[in-house]
Amino acid sequence: MTVAESLRDKLRYNMMMNHDSIEVSDKIFGFDTLAQRELKATLEERLFRNETPHRMERKASKKRGME
Repeated sequence: MTVAESLRDKLRYNMMMNHDSIEVSDKIFGFDTLAQRELKATLEERLFRNETPHRMERKASKKRGME
């Protein structure tokens, strides 16, 4: 278990680890190929970009007492 995984479990907070995107892209294209690196970068960029608005929505819902 990595330090980040241990922290995630203690905080009970969902976190994406770097190896998550590596494992997905590696299964499809093989490790350290151009296609694998491009998919890894795309996954990370899209996931992080989509998480920020989602997190802001959750925060606003909590303030309104909806969660």
